[in-house]
This record gives sequence, structure tokens and C-alpha cells, in this order.
Amino acid sequence: MPDGAACVAKVYGERWKVCSEKRLGSGGQAEVFRVTDIRGEYEGEYALKRVLNPARHERFQREIEAIRTIQHPNIIKLIDHSALGDLNGEIEKQFLVMPIAEGGDLSQPGRISLYRGSIDGVIQVGKQLAAALTAAHDAYVIHRDVKPANVLFTGNGHETWLSDFGICLLRNRTRLTEIGEVAAPRSFLAPELEDGGQLDVTPAADVYSLGKVLYYMISGGVTLPRERLDDRQYNTILLQGERHQLLYSLLREMICPLSNRLKSMADVERRLASIETWEKEAQMLPLSRQALAGLQDLQRKAQERIRVATENRTAREQEAEMLERTKNAFQMWLEAELGKVSAFINNAGLPACNIVRSSSGPNLKIPIPHNGSYVPLGGVGLSIEQADAFGRTIHILQVTLCEERRYTVTVTMGPPQPEPPKPARDDKFAMIPYYQTITDSGIPVIPDVQFFTRKDAVGRVMGHAPTPTARGRQQAMQQIGPLGAVTPSFLDGASQATPFRASEWPVVTSKLRPALEEAIESFIAVASSGSRR
Repeated sequence: MPDGAACVAKVYGERWKVCSEKRLGSGGQAEVFRVTDIRGEYEGEYALKRVLNPARHERFQREIEAIRTIQHPNIIKLIDHSALGDLNGEIEKQFLVMPIAEGGDLSQPGRISLYRGSIDGVIQVGKQLAAALTAAHDAYVIHRDVKPANVLFTGNGHETWLSDFGICLLRNRTRLTEIGEVAAPRSFLAPELEDGGQLDVTPAADVYSLGKVLYYMISGGVTLPRERLDDRQYNTILLQGERHQLLYSLLREMICPLSNRLKSMADVERRLASIETWEKEAQMLPLSRQALAGLQDLQRKAQERIRVATENRTAREQEAEMLERTKNAFQMWLEAELGKVSAFINNAGLPACNIVRSSSGPNLKIPIPHNGSYVPLGGVGLSIEQADAFGRTIHILQVTLCEERRYTVTVTMGPPQPEPPKPARDDKFAMIPYYQTITDSGIPVIPDVQFFTRKDAVGRVMGHAPTPTARGRQQAMQQIGPLGAVTPSFLDGASQATPFRASEWPVVTSKLRPALEEAIESFIAVASSGSRR
């Protein structure tokens, strides 16, 4: 049976007769047919959209309410619809009738190819969509599903209708999507709505989506990934002339995080109108062709600076996110490993053993060669309490995650230079164990830090080294002889330390675990020797 044959001669609402076997469109939630009015009130053919999913009845009602609420020439007109009452399971009663978009929609190859590089065509369509959305926002309707498939064309020209208000938000109406449910395709969805976020949706969500649609048009059908407008592979098409660069500037204020985004669709309308008339207005100004070329060059340089600054800001955000993720993952892994050791010691009836949790390390920097230092970010400790004739001593093994930092000084001559791109770093870290003791002598003690020596370096003769302490003294130099199990200074190449990069997590735990075993072995050996400060 041909596609749609079962629906031929079907009549909806006792007046709309299906007149073609071929569907105008279909999807998981609805299908669209050509119909005629057998009552004769409406001449010609119309599009009947039949809702297939009974669970979508409330969205069907919302779409009808939204289209009724907004009267605008660039919003699809509602001709007729089915009853909105109880359907009693009769799915076929859910339909609405609209004009046929003879020009198809923006996602079709024959249509989108018309707009590649065509600034006039893009602006003409963009102004209509912005005007339609301004009218919707004024009526307290947020579309939430602005995408190419919902941009319809009345014919071969650029006259446009915005359609499909099925997941819109209306003022004083309950949200239909659950928290965590994504309402629209991610490709054109504002980032604050991803993963079903933000109940308080604002018109700025439609601003973002329209920006993505405008880019889709000027690029000839390229879907821009997230906010990557400033990437060279995506922005080249926007650097071809003055009005293209003005559109680029506008899109940068639409396809961006909510805090930096244009909040009003009316502002988008005004900016598009200004871009449209820019050349005509420029001719009326006392500006020579050379002056206009100079302005264009200034604008290009400004856009490049903005691009680099945006890339650098994104890179720094990625670094901060990676650092925090690595720090938290390390803390959880280390706490689990030391927790198993603590439980074993306590269950065996050995000296009291506890986990010492801390969000940051002591106030010290561990100097390393070549203008660098290890800066503690936090860690987990293991304490063993020992009592003898002299009193009580608490031995602490502190295992710390440190970030490696290098310090450079750059001197430039001449005028300030533009900031170069600085890709996200793959941060360097190190797991460093150290030893502390606390006694109950009654005298306030700021415990000194002692670093564990690698087993293969014990007994090696070393020269002098800086001595960082808990009090922050780093200037003093101490003569070092044959190395013992612990030293008051961190000795690069001799003290226990396990370096790794952020990108190596979590595979690096296979290297960290043997290093942790060596640190625990050294700690127990020092504690059992009765070391006291």
C-alpha cells in the first residue's frame, strides 16, 4: 500500500478531507496531510497536522493557545483545530489546520543553499523571525524550539512563518517538561536549558537559538557546535565584508553564555535593521572610502582580539574545571585507600589509627629546580597514636596532592602586543607524602614537616638544600649529610614524590598505589622507631 494510502478520503472534524496520498511531513509525534474544506468556507488546500501521541495532548493544546495568543504575520496562522476537551482515547481527534508552506522549511537542502554567504537573504529572514519572536515574548510566550525545521516559507521568496509552538512556555501555565528533561534538540538549544535546567526560562533562550539559526543560514547549513563561533573553522565566512562582520559581532552577543547575551529580541531586530542599512547610511556620512576601509580594519582587529580573549577565557575555565575534577577524584581515591589501612589497623587491635581529612595542605611551598615549586592543594592523612612513659605522641602521614607551578618573567619592548592564544594546559601534579608529629607535652607546638626519603636514596650523601617549614621559612639553608628515612627539606630526586598530569587520571592510580604503599611503609617504620620532636 502506498505511503499514506490508508488516509485517503479520510475526513477530520466533519469538514477537512485528505486529498493526497502523499504526506507533507511526518515525525514521531505528528504527521501532516494536504486537505480541503468540504464545507466550502475555505478555498484551496491546507495543511492538517494530526497528533499521533496521546501523551502529547497537553502540548497540542498549548500550541493552539500560543498561536491564538500571538497575532503576527510571521507566525503560522491557525485555520481550525479539533475539540480541546476529553478525547476518550480517540487520538485522531487531535488535529489542527494551517496554511501550506509551499516553500518548504529551512532545513531542506534546496532552501538553505540560497542563503550561504547571502547577507541580504539572511537579514531579511532574520528580521521576520526576530519580529515574530518579539511579538511572542510580548505576549509572554517563549518558543524554546527555534530551529531550521520550524522556519517555514510561504513560497519561493523569503517570506517566513515561525511554526511549532508545542513546547513553548506560557505565562502562568505549568511547565510541561519535567526537570531534567531536554525540551528541544541540543544543536540549537540554549546552554542554560541543557539537561532540562533552569525553570525560570527567559526570552534570552530564544535569542540564543535564533543566533544559531542565523549562523546555519549564512554558512549554508553548518550547525555550530555550542559557542564555538570564534573558532577559525567557523568564523571565516563572517569576515568577508563590513556587513558580514557586523553580523559576526551580533552573533557573538547571541550565541554566548547567558550572562553576556542580549536579553531582548527587540534588540536583535534593531541590530539586524542597522546591518541591513549600514552601507546606505555610510554613504551619507563624511567618510571616504579609505576611512571606511580603516574602520573595517579596526573592526577586524577588534574581532580578532575578542576571539583570542574568548579562546583564552575558555581555556582557563577548562583548566580550572580539570584541576577541580582531578583534586576531587584524587581526594576520594586516597581517602578510600587510607580508609582500608585504618580499618585494618583498628580491627587488628593495633595502636589507634584515624583518617585525618583536610581540604588544603599546610602553608608551605616546596621549591623544585628551574624556578618552580609544588603548591599543596589538599590531601588526606593517616594518624597513629602512640603512648609511652614520656606521654602521648601522634604520628601523622599526610599524603598531599600538589600542583607544579613554574614562574617566568617576560620583558617586552615597544607598544603593548595583543595577547596570544594560550591553549588549555595539561596541568602537572605530584603526590607527595610527608611526616608530622604532635605531642601532649603541654607546650603549644607548630609541628615541623619532614619529607620521606625514597627507599633507594636512603644513605645517599647530599649537599645543602632550602628548608621550607610550616612557619613559611624558606630562606635558611641546611647542610645535608647521608640521607635518613626523613629529611626536613624536600630534595628533588631523593624525596618521595610521584608526578603525573591531569590527563593521566584515573589510569595513573596504577602508578600512585605502589608509591602510596612505599609511603605507608616508611611512615610505619619511622613511627615504630619512637621518633619524637
